[in-house]
Amino acid sequence: MYNKLYYRYHHMQCHSCFQDRLIIGNMTCTWLVCMWHGVLSQLLWRDDVDDLDHYAFFALGGLWLLFQAIIWTTIFFRVGAMYYIIVKLYLLVLWEN
Repeated sequence: MYNKLYYRYHHMQCHSCFQDRLIIGNMTCTWLVCMWHGVLSQLLWRDDVDDLDHYAFFALGGLWLLFQAIIWTTIFFRVGAMYYIIVKLYLLVLWEN
């Protein structure tokens, strides 16, 4: 049991992969906004550019909020599970002594 918990603890210590996902996700959202501004600059001849810009703002903002909610919920539960394993390992070591 000790080896299994120890393996799970070291397996869950990949904080850098969450940081990478957070950075890549935020960069993707920034890229989408930049692409939208490029498209918008080509659509200035249309009468409904303001409406399209509002729709894109709410769509991209909603996408960004959804991404943030997913990534931070995942981080919260992974870190909570890691601390649970740490406490369980500590109690297991105390029990053996």
